[in-house]
Amino acid sequence: MDVNSSSEAIYENTQELEIGKKTKICFYPLLLSLGILSILLLASIAIITWITVDMKDHKRIHSKQLVLLEEENKHLIIEKSILENVTKQLIRERDDLKRALEVIQMYDNFPVHEFCSDKSECSALMVI
Repeated sequence: MDVNSSSEAIYENTQELEIGKKTKICFYPLLLSLGILSILLLASIAIITWITVDMKDHKRIHSKQLVLLEEENKHLIIEKSILENVTKQLIRERDDLKRALEVIQMYDNFPVHEFCSDKSECSALMVI
């Protein structure tokens, strides 16, 4: 029986060694997977942090550009109102000159000396 019991003991020891080897082998893929997932998680955190910082920089730049554009818009609105006033003034002058031309065209021989004392200015025609 010694032989039988020793062979049974050897067989049981062999099974225990095989079970031990299998459990050790199963942990390696799990540890490897855990390591890969950890690296992916850290990489994701780094990328998200970089994107956040980059977006803040772009937001800061765009806010500065927005302020500059708003200032330019105000300047252009003021310039537009000035040009509108000049345009109104030029339209009034044009209308006055049209009326003066109509008065001049009413006469066959226009008496320049009666209406205009200076050749460059005919104030009497502007009143008419």
